[in-house]
Amino acid sequence: MPLVNSSANVLSRQTFILKPGIPDPETMATKPNYSKEEFARRGDQLYERHVRPSISAQDEGKFVVVDIETGSFEIDEDELKAADRLVARQPGAQLWLTRIGSRYAHRFGPRDRSVRA
Repeated sequence: MPLVNSSANVLSRQTFILKPGIPDPETMATKPNYSKEEFARRGDQLYERHVRPSISAQDEGKFVVVDIETGSFEIDEDELKAADRLVARQPGAQLWLTRIGSRYAHRFGPRDRSVRA
């Protein structure tokens, strides 16, 4: 059953492909099974439908890793620990990552914390 996203902006969250799909024999790297847009759309949709209803206030700021093919997910303060647990349960998982309560998993570069008038 295809997943449907009602949002027009499929890249609304910063997403990462951690350990997707099938290994490339030339580089031994794994390759995603989906385009970036489809990957983000599925991740966003599964987060909103399945993960968000099960999180609590104590989860704020933690990472959530979701297998975009099965909907399985793990939550942890350490994104690699969450990913490792999910891959142990779902080998070959297509992993999507975000931070609970934030638009970004990580922020790069300086942040201007001054208040502008």
